[in-house]
Amino acid sequence: MFFLLIIVPLIFLPGCSENTTAIQTAPIGKGINIGDALEANVEGEWGVVIEEWFFDAIADKGFESVRIPIRWSSNTSDNPPYTIDEQFILRVEEVIQQALERDLKVVINVHHFEELMNDPDGNANKFYSIWEQIARYFKDYSDDLFFDLLNEPEGNLNADKWNVIQLETIKRIRTIQSDRWIMITGAPDGLSASLYSIILPENTDYIMATFHFYEPYLFTHQGAPWLDERFQTTGILWPGPPATPVVPVQAAQDDPLFEEWFEYYNTMPYIFNPAGPNPITQELKRARDWSWQNNIPILMGEFGTYNIIDETSRANWTQFVYQKAQEYSIPWMLWGFAGTFGVFDLESREWNEAIIGNLFGQE
Repeated sequence: MFFLLIIVPLIFLPGCSENTTAIQTAPIGKGINIGDALEANVEGEWGVVIEEWFFDAIADKGFESVRIPIRWSSNTSDNPPYTIDEQFILRVEEVIQQALERDLKVVINVHHFEELMNDPDGNANKFYSIWEQIARYFKDYSDDLFFDLLNEPEGNLNADKWNVIQLETIKRIRTIQSDRWIMITGAPDGLSASLYSIILPENTDYIMATFHFYEPYLFTHQGAPWLDERFQTTGILWPGPPATPVVPVQAAQDDPLFEEWFEYYNTMPYIFNPAGPNPITQELKRARDWSWQNNIPILMGEFGTYNIIDETSRANWTQFVYQKAQEYSIPWMLWGFAGTFGVFDLESREWNEAIIGNLFGQE
């Protein structure tokens, strides 16, 4: 993932040709992710426990949907029939109901199934069973509940293996629910470019595609401790170039791709800067064109910035991505509500208006 996200802004690949044909509009959008909660091994382990008032705050702000990342694999038995823990699925149901009661549409997914990424063949049956159980349990829920099959396929779960697993999962869900919206994604990493790796099912009714957007990664994830040393340069502003050149950490200087990115960031004018408009525009246009070519609705299921970043830069980037998504008729879901990429302070119960204040009323 990192190679693609770094090299694309440097060579400025052209997008697909413009078209004026309307694309299918996804039946969900203007959403926010509630991460760092049910995606942890234990809810609360990462500092967020979902409370009912979260959904009041989200709905009152003007959001229309929420995405709930969920680590089912840690709450499912390791042996057939891979039974989901009863208390865990009841907790998930409680959260879903709280959101639906506020007229929010809800996306649930499989998040952080690391075993599947490492050993797809050895964990595919567990993945199928998880989705079969979810489909049966929520069979009678309204069409305001959406299934997002897998967060960011990566590692050994390459495009070939993921397409096989994704198609089989759709088939199994369809034997239980024929009209539930299912979100599919591409490998590697669920990026806009990865949409082009997707093999579609024969019947694409109630099928939509999702992709995640964090371009440029060196800006949106700068200093993130879960990434390697090459990503630890901080003080990167958006847009570039900066008034004072940023000196990258030694590990970034030692990697030719990273070194070149920083050279261009420090010297190239806004229109051609790797932390400028081109990388964002080309990738969102790429996603829009895939949707048009395949007549499949799309959703930008994640976009956001790490909360240590300069607030003005976070606001600039968020607003620009939002504007381009609107231009290309791409529905969106911000990452995220609280936590490391959060735009809401759980202690003060206040929104970061500098970042999200312009995301509403500009349809």
